[in-house]
Amino acid sequence: MTIEFNPYRAPDTLLPESPTSAADVHSVEFDRLPEHIVDLNYYFFRNSPTWRGQISYARNTLLLTAALIIGLGVYFRVNWAIAIGVFVGFCAFLVPLLTRRNMRRQIKGLLNESKGAGRANHRRVTVALDGVVEQTQLAELKVRWPGVDRIDADPNYVYFVYTSVSATIIPRHAFHDTAHVSAFLDAARRWHAAALGGSPFAPAS
Repeated sequence: MTIEFNPYRAPDTLLPESPTSAADVHSVEFDRLPEHIVDLNYYFFRNSPTWRGQISYARNTLLLTAALIIGLGVYFRVNWAIAIGVFVGFCAFLVPLLTRRNMRRQIKGLLNESKGAGRANHRRVTVALDGVVEQTQLAELKVRWPGVDRIDADPNYVYFVYTSVSATIIPRHAFHDTAHVSAFLDAARRWHAAALGGSPFAPAS
């Protein structure tokens, strides 16, 4: 006999089920780890038009500077100036990578300064006809579908985004398999669209 233990799925008795009138609900449990918080904060930054604009400005400034230095080096036939210009131009393409590493380092530093933020925190996230519920042993967050700005997903996480700086994040390894992820997302997106008037409500298949 093989027993598989998944630390991201605790027994159902750990948290009480959230009462709901909808018969069709989807729930998932997991431990939110410090790296999940770091990834969530970085998600906010990489999807921010302001942040992307700053990255683009810095890169373009370096490229223009590199072109100017190379142009002057060619005009005055100064090889070392050409080399510096090439180096600056190369650095321009490293801006996104260097900025991403620095941003993640700063987020980790802020997280370490927050009392208790570095500990694992078990939680349950439930989606139903009326919205999203995120529960821990100490608190409960309920957001109706009109309060959800968007539902997003990438290879590592599922996101319920409420504002540009607040969201519920679920690591994909909290789900049983890809079919579980798809069922969860399909139901959430259908209910979200229905609440916003995008499509009529239809029960999950």
